[in-house]
Amino acid sequence: MIRSLRKLNIKQKKVLLRLDLDAPLSEALPTIRHLLDQEARLIIILGSSNDPQTSSQRVAERLREILKLPIYFWAESLNGNELGLKLKANHPQGILVLDNLSLYSQEKENDEDFGQHLATFGDLYINEAFSLSDQSWASLIQTPKYLPRAAGVNFFKEVQMLTIKKPEPIVTISGGVNILPSLKFILGALKQGNEVLVGGKIADIIFRVKGLAPGKAWPSEEVVNLINSLELTNPKLHLPVDAVVAPDYSEETYTRISALGKVRKEEDVLDIGPSTVEMFSQIIAKAQTIIWHGPLGFCERPTFNHGTKEIALAMTRNTNSYTIVGGEETVSYLRSFGLAEKMSFISQGGTAMMALVSGEKLQVLESLQTKLASS
Repeated sequence: MIRSLRKLNIKQKKVLLRLDLDAPLSEALPTIRHLLDQEARLIIILGSSNDPQTSSQRVAERLREILKLPIYFWAESLNGNELGLKLKANHPQGILVLDNLSLYSQEKENDEDFGQHLATFGDLYINEAFSLSDQSWASLIQTPKYLPRAAGVNFFKEVQMLTIKKPEPIVTISGGVNILPSLKFILGALKQGNEVLVGGKIADIIFRVKGLAPGKAWPSEEVVNLINSLELTNPKLHLPVDAVVAPDYSEETYTRISALGKVRKEEDVLDIGPSTVEMFSQIIAKAQTIIWHGPLGFCERPTFNHGTKEIALAMTRNTNSYTIVGGEETVSYLRSFGLAEKMSFISQGGTAMMALVSGEKLQVLESLQTKLASS
């Protein structure tokens, strides 16, 4: 089991706090404030899956604005003993922010020596980067092995909310363009006996591989193999029956409603159609739990966000259901529709959320266990 940071003796300890450089800083503030209340000396380590070259200095500047405390940024190399000696000699009160760990090849390579070296900077390790729980990086997997460890406030809440037994029937909704994780999400949900509603690019790819619709690109062999394992006759699997299609994404050409099997070679599927919205809404109305990741259309254009918005509205109409939504894009669109606050739980994880609710084992969670197999 993993434990909350509230179960650790933090008083006046040097705490190595792992954050996600790409996540909203507001998500980490409850953890940061709790640690400061315990007079902890914070060393913040961050990494980015979006832009490995970006500096984390902006985090230091933003924390200085929010907390009105001394915030120090360490731009020098983490290799060698310079930082370790400085921390032992006179780590200043306040917060020390280290530069982006993604700048180091050893981080993404999950190098054990690098992870162990990071552990020498702190007395305790706290992970508040749930959104990175599907990654295998040294600071997430190796570093916590060498320190007393715990989950941050929101990390712990994420695991609780996503793994708790959920009332049935459960409806899982999958969309977006993140094909491989979405397929695993779909297969996991079907294995659990959930009703599964599929839209977005993933539905288009499934139809393409199954030979039911033309397409402009062919997915990887791994994706093809997973799709071939899907039984389209499974009564729990619900694919679109119609779609909004167009020859491009511009909104300046024609759009039309088409059955998936009648999409022309020059057209793209850009939203679920009205019959699909009605079918999905009827299934959602009977659910006790609804788990959603991925928009159901090309929502960057208002012409193609109708299906996503209608499904969100269908979820809010089922006032007896427990609703979980994850993924940066999905949450962003719900906020633009003014519907995010009507969901029961908004997860900061995208692929991490999908993996956890699908029952996959995540190395990052295993690295936070109170007792490690290697201990």
